[in-house]
Amino acid sequence: MLKTFLQKVAGGLTISALAVSSLAVARAPQVLAAAQDCGPNAIIYCGVTDLNNLKAKYRENQAGNVDDVYRHFGIANEAAMDGVVKGRVTKSGDVFVGTQKVATGAQSAGRKNLPGSTKLPGIEAYKRPTNVSFRSESLEAFVQMRGGSFKFAVLLACGNPVTAKPVVKPKPTPTPTPQPEPKQPGLEIKKDVRVAGDTDWQQEVEADPGAEVEYRITVENTGETDLENLEIQDSLPEGVSFDDVDLEGSDEAGQFQVSDLVGGGIELGSLAKGDEIEIQFTVTVGTEVDACEEPLQNVAFAQADDVPEEEDDALVKVCQPEEPEEEETPEVLGVQTPPSGKMPETGAAVAGVFSVTSILGFAAYKLKEFYSLFLR
Repeated sequence: MLKTFLQKVAGGLTISALAVSSLAVARAPQVLAAAQDCGPNAIIYCGVTDLNNLKAKYRENQAGNVDDVYRHFGIANEAAMDGVVKGRVTKSGDVFVGTQKVATGAQSAGRKNLPGSTKLPGIEAYKRPTNVSFRSESLEAFVQMRGGSFKFAVLLACGNPVTAKPVVKPKPTPTPTPQPEPKQPGLEIKKDVRVAGDTDWQQEVEADPGAEVEYRITVENTGETDLENLEIQDSLPEGVSFDDVDLEGSDEAGQFQVSDLVGGGIELGSLAKGDEIEIQFTVTVGTEVDACEEPLQNVAFAQADDVPEEEDDALVKVCQPEEPEEEETPEVLGVQTPPSGKMPETGAAVAGVFSVTSILGFAAYKLKEFYSLFLR
């Protein structure tokens, strides 16, 4: 009877412990964990754990194009990662630091061509909205904020970079007074190219391997008001190189270098209504580049407050020269001179030799017959 009583007490304690444990689990806050993604879509295989680990794997340059992919997402180099903070990116496209939403419309990179993806120029990688590639509702990320504005993010699970439109900080609202209808901002960008030495700018040109080509970016304020916080970035195709010199064109461009433009982009402040800014720079096409079927695509981007990002491209077709066909040496027909001291082995010569031999043989036979008769 005592044994039965102890069993009942033990069973009751077990049920109570399970109930308390269930309540504790139910009330525990969700902790966002960065599971390692070692799949084929990861830009950095198995992701990153901290900033030092991110920099180390960036230097390893897995698959030979991590730096190229990052450059397309505004991450110019390793130093650009300094100062990142922990945050998260949601499947719906929002970027958070703590509880503050810092960007919207997020798009991430990946190595797989999922539906809704856009191929990055010259790289075997793709760009697509997070609602296409995310399986989870949100993922941990390193978020770069500069001047209180979102610049880029890197997902910890896979090292895939993320771009998004920064949330514009609301300006203090003045005392309400009757206001005319607000003027609308407008932004237009044009990208063209020419072979060095030519005078005409075009949207597409043909160039030889090793040639220099010049790119031009023209950004115009087509709206009814000034553009604020204008940013311009250029994405170079694979297979070209450049000297890191000052940009040419408008005076405002001269304070930046080519690496600034093709890296994280340049910030030009405001652009007055009706004004435009022009940027020019030169690149050299690699001698081994073969872009005859699919031209090199150079894309320029521009964005400013209260206007959507605009982009335009220029194309350079590069064909390798055709190798000349080897000419076959014609066969020489005719009589060949025999080696010195030797008679040609012709039918007539053989027949002559045979005749002489036959005559000598016959003479020898008759001479033998004559001696036989004489000695007898």
